Amino acid sequence: PCDYGCNRCGEVCPTGAIPFLSLEEKRRWVIGHAYIDESLCLPWTGDSQCSVCEEMCPVPDKAIRLQEAEVVRADGSVVTVSRPVVLRERCIGCGICEAKCPVTGTAAIRVRVAGPERLQDRFLQPRQGSGEQSHGTGRDEGQGRAGGRGGGR
Repeated sequence: PCDYGCNRCGEVCPTGAIPFLSLEEKRRWVIGHAYIDESLCLPWTGDSQCSVCEEMCPVPDKAIRLQEAEVVRADGSVVTVSRPVVLRERCIGCGICEAKCPVTGTAAIRVRVAGPERLQDRFLQPRQGSGEQSHGTGRDEGQGRAGGRGGGR
């Protein structure tokens, strides 16, 4: 994952392929978006409570919120669970949620990142609402490709 409070990559890159950015600048750039695989996420597959991804999200306004839902158990009883939902407009794609997900094997929350051929264009696109002018090409960014553990889709 990309540490929200670190900018050493740009400081130590020997080729200049990763430009130096102040922490303020770095936090404005979106490198991907998290998505939840509801077939793997504990609160989405049953009546288990889990909020690790929401708790670990480093974005100050949180890019993951918990949404309450009523679940009917096999015995007919009803229980309320808090299910994580990604707020795409706030997600920076750092991958901390994916790295901390307690699901064994493939994480229930994964980040789709830009492919290498798109990184330059993505780097030039500030996060929505940052108030800065876009310097990108204006081409459609598409969904990117899955990254992180388990390979994604």
